[in-house]
Amino acid sequence: MTWATGVLILIILAGAFLRAHEFGTVHSWFDESLGWRMSQFSPSEIVARSERNVHPPFHFLLLSGWRALFGGSLLALRTYSVFWGLGTIVGGYLVARTALTRPGMDEAARSRSEFAGLVAATLIACSALHISWSQQIKMYELGTCLTLWSTWCLLSWFQEERFRWLVAYVPLAAGLALQHHYGTFTVFAQLTFALMWSARRAFSGGWSKHFLPVLLASWATTSLWTLWLPSFLIQRNLVKDSYWIGKFQWSHVVNVWNELFLTETAIPRSELLTWGIAELVLLCVLFLLAQRLPGVRLVGWLVLVPYAMAVAWSVSDANVLIARFLIYAHVCLLTGIGILSASLPFRALRWGVACVLIAGVAFTAWEQRQFRTRQASRPGMPVAISTLRDTKAEQDLILVCNPMLYLNVCAHQDGLTNVYSYDPGQGFPHFQGTPVMKDEEYFTIADLQRFAGGWVWTLDAENWLGGIWKVHLPAEWKLEQELRIPEWYGTLVIRSYHRDAVPSGSSSQMASER
Repeated sequence: MTWATGVLILIILAGAFLRAHEFGTVHSWFDESLGWRMSQFSPSEIVARSERNVHPPFHFLLLSGWRALFGGSLLALRTYSVFWGLGTIVGGYLVARTALTRPGMDEAARSRSEFAGLVAATLIACSALHISWSQQIKMYELGTCLTLWSTWCLLSWFQEERFRWLVAYVPLAAGLALQHHYGTFTVFAQLTFALMWSARRAFSGGWSKHFLPVLLASWATTSLWTLWLPSFLIQRNLVKDSYWIGKFQWSHVVNVWNELFLTETAIPRSELLTWGIAELVLLCVLFLLAQRLPGVRLVGWLVLVPYAMAVAWSVSDANVLIARFLIYAHVCLLTGIGILSASLPFRALRWGVACVLIAGVAFTAWEQRQFRTRQASRPGMPVAISTLRDTKAEQDLILVCNPMLYLNVCAHQDGLTNVYSYDPGQGFPHFQGTPVMKDEEYFTIADLQRFAGGWVWTLDAENWLGGIWKVHLPAEWKLEQELRIPEWYGTLVIRSYHRDAVPSGSSSQMASER
């Protein structure tokens, strides 16, 4: 084992330690609960329900397989993201090291390439953004892992031109494009760069050797993605009609980088800091693109092109410029920073700059750790569920204000019965969890009119997603009591309602009929 491998193992262990903080104590939020529910369906049903959602199905299919192997608890499913998060650390090392590798390099150059890989791996391991998404049941760390490993395959092709690297690249790139639509932007950047680089080499002779293999890999990757194209067009129309992202503002073009680097930290977001981060990002990308080695240029290209495509799409079609969607560009930027630090001329300067960079990123990791500690301190959903379970009578009804909160209840449910998502008759938009809901989980006004019991409990939320979410019952139901329970994403409100007279036509058998 080389010294670099030993250091990389230590970095991976440090990354695992940072990601394990309050791992199972922070309660699930809607996006995690949606993934938890989606993983319970069969593969065919996952594909069908994904079409009514906003994401491709690859992440959910893999999550379903993980569930089959390791169980369906929140803790087990969160380890899925940790696995890909640690794979991202290794991928950053491989890409940075390989980008600086060239034929006939001496020992000093080889040491620099190892240095670049280790700095990149450390930055990713300590990044607050990547720590946070490694602790949640989401697709983002899967995407960053696929981004770096597919890029590594391309870099290896550039250097060796062995067809096996393109064979490995195709499924990785297709998986990247089919786990999140932003992955498609990254794959587009990879393929355009590879085609341009190969065409340039082919002009000097050898079209069949240099260009045709890349063209074939591009065709194979695109063909796999186009299998989802009809469903993508349906999802695009859903987003254009209604989505939770607000209107595009030009300030977002600058602010996203601030959010990427300072996520879940208490660092003040001043305008000066925001512009300073954006300008440093621009300088890093320009320096990467100005390097002579194609691998280094590719890393810069993978930051610039997906970001530019996101801005262009937001201006021309629908706003999709959300910071966490750019995590695939962010991981390439961290890798590029590792490369640039190793390209500095003096050893002392290289080490000094690397130490400053790592210290800065480690500080954000410490801030994120404090943030998660505060999240874990909230009593939240488990206390709400235990309160309802211990207080209500067996025949009493529990109505949850919307499908998003209902899925959180389901993810934490422990012996709670007669729980439904209340549907007042207006329906819910697709981005509020309806693609994974079952018909029998809704409770309508007509169902309430047939309900024979005298008590209804509701679970509402305040200061959640910018508003108040409440079950509005008919006038005959009188509020008896309410209890507020703080949760990290808002305030849960338990309310109990009672009515004296049971309307005619109510059936005590309604629950069994459902």
